[in-house]
Amino acid sequence: MLRNLLEKILREKVKENTGKMRLIKLPSKIIFKEISNKKLSLSMPRDCVNKNVQDDSAAFEAWILILKSWTGYNLFELNWDSCRDNKDLHYQRFLYRVYHFNKLFKRWFSIGQESIKNMKALRIEFNSKNNLYILNVPGNRKDTHPERENSEAGLECKFIKTERRSLADAANLNIKTIQRQLPVGLFFNSVGEGNEIFSGRKSAIDIWGIGEDGKTLNIFELKKEGNIKAGVISELFFYSMIMEDARNRLFKFNDEEYGWIGGIKRIHSYILAPKLHPLVTKEVLKPLNIVLRRKGLYFGYIQFDKNLLCEKKW
Repeated sequence: MLRNLLEKILREKVKENTGKMRLIKLPSKIIFKEISNKKLSLSMPRDCVNKNVQDDSAAFEAWILILKSWTGYNLFELNWDSCRDNKDLHYQRFLYRVYHFNKLFKRWFSIGQESIKNMKALRIEFNSKNNLYILNVPGNRKDTHPERENSEAGLECKFIKTERRSLADAANLNIKTIQRQLPVGLFFNSVGEGNEIFSGRKSAIDIWGIGEDGKTLNIFELKKEGNIKAGVISELFFYSMIMEDARNRLFKFNDEEYGWIGGIKRIHSYILAPKLHPLVTKEVLKPLNIVLRRKGLYFGYIQFDKNLLCEKKW
């Protein structure tokens, strides 16, 4: 079975690189099929494409980049079953991610013939100047209770309140502003019930900061100890593409406070975590950094310890 062979290859590669044998499992619901000795097909059933982007079974970008880096496959095809409700908010996120991934990597990534028609369900028209897509602004976010201080929300608050300098220094960020919860809920025409395109009113980037020059946006996807899902790559890719579309004025914030987005020239996106999935490495993210470098986008990793002291690893 191809899945078992791929998992065996990945386990052996990890042991070869780290000296440790790790339990490596590919998402059980994704079907892997070899088209040739260089080309691999991933097929995703309906209950994958309508999952939250942070779920590993929905994270096609992460698994394709991982397999490209760790195995001999260098061509990939994606197929999927359409969602019963094309307006499903997670499904719209999925289609948006497919659109951008395909646009960036046409040389080695393609959408399967049977799935191309599914892209018609995407509610965003990228070439239209008449549509109005609105990013919501966050509501009041209360600080977490002391007993929840080790939750990811609690860690966000700690980084903003007491460890902002450590984080900013690791990102080489001369602080102009550093905050939590940058919204990524997308609406059509106006923020309101029935206008949602992406989920939802409370969806947001964990931590974000703007450099003193006002031209560099840093975004951080925070993961606490023990949360080492490969899907963090897909999350960071999704958030980065939203910010890219916002600075290019396809998306607009519904508050003048966020007018700074128009002046952003660079977007630096970091995984912020004590440890990563054993398959998530600098080499895995290299294709993203190569193709997006000319647009001023960068993907990296900042590690923090139990005292929340930060170090940029790559």
